[in-house]
Amino acid sequence: MRRARVARRWTSAHRSWLLAAALGCSNEAYETAIDAGGAGSSPCGELAAAEPAPVLPGAQPQYRLEPGHRGVAPPATQIDAAPRAIWKTGPLAVGRYNASKSSPAVDADVLYVGEDDGRLYALDRDSGAIRWAFATRRHFEEIGRGDGMSTGIHGSPAFDQSRVYVGDYAGWLYAVDRASGSLVWERKLGGSIGSSPVLFGQGVLIAVEFPAPDGRVFAICAEDGSLMYQSTFLGYHPHGTVSLHPTAGRLLVGTGAGSFFGLDLARGSVLWEARVAGAIKSTAAIGDTMAYVTAFDGMLHAVDVSTGWSRFEVQTGGPSMSSPALHEGLACFGSHDTRVRCVDAATGAVAWEAATGGIVSSSPTIVPASRLVLVGSTDGQLYAFGLDDGTLAWQVTLDAAMTSVAVAVDRSVFVNDDSGTVWRFDG
Repeated sequence: MRRARVARRWTSAHRSWLLAAALGCSNEAYETAIDAGGAGSSPCGELAAAEPAPVLPGAQPQYRLEPGHRGVAPPATQIDAAPRAIWKTGPLAVGRYNASKSSPAVDADVLYVGEDDGRLYALDRDSGAIRWAFATRRHFEEIGRGDGMSTGIHGSPAFDQSRVYVGDYAGWLYAVDRASGSLVWERKLGGSIGSSPVLFGQGVLIAVEFPAPDGRVFAICAEDGSLMYQSTFLGYHPHGTVSLHPTAGRLLVGTGAGSFFGLDLARGSVLWEARVAGAIKSTAAIGDTMAYVTAFDGMLHAVDVSTGWSRFEVQTGGPSMSSPALHEGLACFGSHDTRVRCVDAATGAVAWEAATGGIVSSSPTIVPASRLVLVGSTDGQLYAFGLDDGTLAWQVTLDAAMTSVAVAVDRSVFVNDDSGTVWRFDG
């Protein structure tokens, strides 16, 4: 990886013209649509560098738990023995789309998960019963298509005290009432959204894809859906979720063209751009000074958060879209070569690697108290490897491949497999 000049290869105006042509509308009309209710009219203040909100036990309110996306289970989570299935739903949605599936967000009583039919589900944590189902615009677009290519929702929901936030492949971001499942607000942002919303301060940060193809990062006011800011166009689709280094005031996100961007948290302006040899579809894990991200060039890349300079690379035997987990000086990730690796986060030296029976596009979850790394595989298994040496502790069989992230909370593990079946296992 090398750090590239911050100067854009294309100007924002040129990118807007290309996108407007692709959408069959004028550049002026396109910009007016995006900016409606935009910056300057939001009741939310500016996003600023700050200490992130504390991570509390018993819940996972957003993808990978916190804005740095380290992939570590909440405090007090413990899975001491091979888990048993407590309940599973029927297949809530079935589709052939190749992106990773949505992972649950979990609170004390309910879990929220998106499915590829374009519906956001609230499931009772004790029984798995459906409390409500919210149909996004993508759900209605896909009715009657008959080709099985259901894109729907693939990002993971996020929730605060009163609302659940999720994006869909129609390019809309939604805020839904947690208790009733009714719509609070919605906002059209682009062509499609495959990433997960990130809650920070008063804002909702999300990467959005455009049909040119191109993409932007948006900061949206959680209160009313108004625009706080939008980044310039970043190039080919940003499919992964935005990661934050809150104290440094940085946003990091990759694109399908192999660009990895560092953006200013307060304004969304590009501070640096680094390039790799393959598409970046994973989400970066943020350490104290370094970010770790995988790519389709078959490598884990360790990048300086402040400058974008490469610190080291770790080669695997295949492409990777597995987002790294980071804990106690180890970075753990999967690869299409069927293996899970944990490497020294300072040097890249491989501490251990373990084999599964299929592609590992699922992202690992580390459970520190149990010294386990939980990860799924396309062989339809959920694996638990020892954090210290990679020894297989246990595995359980699902109804389909697993590309989502296992969410471990308290003494439970929640999984959404590729059939749209949601499981609760207790260990």
